[in-house]
Amino acid sequence: MKRFALRIALMAYAALLIGPVGSLLPGNEWAMLVAGGGVGAVAGMVTTDVRDPTAFVSTAPRGIAGILVPLAWLGPAIVRAESVVSLFVSPWFVGALAVLVWIVALLLGHEIRQEQLQERLLPVATFEAGPPETVRRQTRYAVDVLLAATAVIVVGTAVLGDDVELTTYVWLPALLPVWLSLFSEQKQSVEITDEGVFAQGTLHEWETVDGYERDGDALRLTRTDWYRSTIQFDVEHIDDVDAVTDALDRYL
Repeated sequence: MKRFALRIALMAYAALLIGPVGSLLPGNEWAMLVAGGGVGAVAGMVTTDVRDPTAFVSTAPRGIAGILVPLAWLGPAIVRAESVVSLFVSPWFVGALAVLVWIVALLLGHEIRQEQLQERLLPVATFEAGPPETVRRQTRYAVDVLLAATAVIVVGTAVLGDDVELTTYVWLPALLPVWLSLFSEQKQSVEITDEGVFAQGTLHEWETVDGYERDGDALRLTRTDWYRSTIQFDVEHIDDVDAVTDALDRYL
């Protein structure tokens, strides 16, 4: 299903990207936009039929190029615009909207690759765990400081400000999900596999893991490179710690 959705997204991307080319031809620019979009959709359908759709969104250079190329249509959109409205209501701006479809395609491609990765991996031990209590405590302290600073800003603005509108505080609700997630258990599914540790959609290959330490309430996976952060889990969240450490001993 996701592969089919990715193919549809790539076809829509091609239609939006190529559509404005038709507007360069004589005739009604909107009609020619639709005609160009039809050509682009057919080209996208043929291309994704011949080649695996995930190949188009599999590398960083392709991902970046897919974002930058549609933005080139903003050039003629700005140059030919006679007003702000005509800037957005133009075939050129429609072509630039392909960048939004490309972002959807990138997300779908990422999901497909993660599913393929999980199918390839051979799990040896699986568990759910969050960060150790010490880490969660430090996080709560940071959140408390943030809440206190926010309260000071709100109160100070209300007391000292002359004409404070409610829209001034529109950013407060946006922070609520962040605060709630920080106070939650933050458990994640972890798999010890034959190729590495799979957690939060990322495979930490064994070559990047130096060893492990079991210290108090924490199980820590140390890394081989200084720029890689230590992976930590709360042992109280792990049902069978010995099975997990036995699995780690097989590869470390």
